[in-house]
Amino acid sequence: MSSLRLEERATTALLGVAAAVILASAATAGPAVAASSGLEKCKLAIAKAESKYTAKYTKASRRCMSRGGSASACMGSAPGDARVVAAVAKAQSHADKLVLKKCSAWASAGEVRYELGYGSSCPGIATPGNCDFELSGLDVQGEDNDLLECLRCVHSHVAECLTATAYNIAAPGGGCF
Repeated sequence: MSSLRLEERATTALLGVAAAVILASAATAGPAVAASSGLEKCKLAIAKAESKYTAKYTKASRRCMSRGGSASACMGSAPGDARVVAAVAKAQSHADKLVLKKCSAWASAGEVRYELGYGSSCPGIATPGNCDFELSGLDVQGEDNDLLECLRCVHSHVAECLTATAYNIAAPGGGCF
């Protein structure tokens, strides 16, 4: 079996594990709250949207790496490869639409993050300062530090770590698990 095929299988296995972790964390996010169909739909939408986003980002960066791209061109906060940029932007747009459709209908933007158990700040991950900021709401126009941005930051880091692991390189920004 070729090494590229083995890398693809390893990446697929890692994506499966990441998706399971994302689904489990979204299903149990935060303190106990009264079960409501809107809240459960929102949690499931977040899990589904973010696992798809992570998978698409990982797939695009893996393809970039297999074409001979560098880690900085294929991953990071500003990937240089146009195909990766387009794929990530498209995945982000789809994820945002799904989350907003299911989450903003049942609660005000300022309250939804508390009902989901996120509190007032995005949990910092990996290195200090990475995804570590105060949350302003679900999707606050003109704000970069809302819940959607927090989800994107965390799951982009997961996708970069999956790709870096598959290619045995350091992820841009480092600090993978």
